[in-house]
Amino acid sequence: MKLKRLIVIACLIVLTMAFVFSFIKNNEISEMNNELKNKITSLEHYKSEVELINSELREKETIITDLEQAISEKEKIIENIEQEIIEKDQVLMNLEAKNIPILPENKPVPPIYSSYSILNDYAEVPAWGPTFVINEYALEHSLESGLTTIKVMDSVGEDLTRISIDGLIPTWYLQEHGNTYREFANPIQHRYVINEKDLLLTPKVDSKINQSLHKGNVVRLIGEYGEWYHVEKVLLVDANLLHTGWIKKEDVGYFEDLESKKYVEVRLKNAGEFRWWWIDSETEDTYTLVTTGIKVIEINKDEVEPFFYRE
Repeated sequence: MKLKRLIVIACLIVLTMAFVFSFIKNNEISEMNNELKNKITSLEHYKSEVELINSELREKETIITDLEQAISEKEKIIENIEQEIIEKDQVLMNLEAKNIPILPENKPVPPIYSSYSILNDYAEVPAWGPTFVINEYALEHSLESGLTTIKVMDSVGEDLTRISIDGLIPTWYLQEHGNTYREFANPIQHRYVINEKDLLLTPKVDSKINQSLHKGNVVRLIGEYGEWYHVEKVLLVDANLLHTGWIKKEDVGYFEDLESKKYVEVRLKNAGEFRWWWIDSETEDTYTLVTTGIKVIEINKDEVEPFFYRE
């Protein structure tokens, strides 16, 4: 009996220990699970923080990229400015290398003659006059910007120097056109533009445009070539535009050909300070005229005359 009791007690002790061990193990497992859950929660929190940091980094990278792009553009602008400076310096060096004279301030530039001789202290030039008459103001400004070159060719005696001047003209003028171009002997012939047209560089429909002409503009006839007139716009409004060029004969006419007289350029018979006007409006007996400087007058029609009537 004692042995049986001992066995039972031993079994109870083993079961109790197993239960205790199992309880302790379960508690440890529960604690480990809780710890694992906490770590997972922390990891998810860290992951969220990492994503936020990555998002901020991406935004900063975008800002850095934009800044680098802006810096690159600024550097290109600086490079372009430096290149322009180098080119201008090169132009000045070329001017000096070519022995190009810079005109002294307030010193007149004489006309250029094809020949020039000094005999017995007298200067003799061709009777037909100079080959070129220099636009002094334009020449000086062209030299400053490197657009026009004056090259010293050689010296002719002690008193004269031969020079060469470069410039540009439309190629059309150098091409062969037979005897079809005729320059008008009377240079004071005017016509009115009767159709809205462009003043062209050469007498070709696909030519470059010098400026636009409007109905009522006055042009002076210089010459003719086929169906074209070579003309000069009389009222100059922009010094950067070419005021000479070509227009078809069918697009110019006379004062009488203009149905509407609005904006037509006219002049006063008794010209005073303001000689040039254009018509803004009219009544049966009067014109309202406007001129540069926003000066407006109303005047009787018989005191106004067009630039050219049909003969």
